Amino acid sequence: MALRGTAENAGHVAANVRAELGRQSRTRRELAAALRVDEHRIYKRVSGRVPFTADEIAAVAQFLGTTVERLVEPDRTGGEIPQPRPAPGRPAA
Repeated sequence: MALRGTAENAGHVAANVRAELGRQSRTRRELAAALRVDEHRIYKRVSGRVPFTADEIAAVAQFLGTTVERLVEPDRTGGEIPQPRPAPGRPAA
């Protein structure tokens, strides 16, 4: 099941997941292992290139000990959500 919404909403989720991973000093590798998926799949989602599915968001929330709502809420500080960076060796779109 895919989470419906705009690319901007997908960016919010990716940014919130990155922020929470950083706050907890957790890695994408740990997240991939917890979700039983390969690191490349997690990289694409955490970078914002591919949106998380609703099931993935629920699993990420459980892994991070937070709520789905916290992961999907937009940035409330008024700051801009960082745009995904191109993969190493690939030009920016």
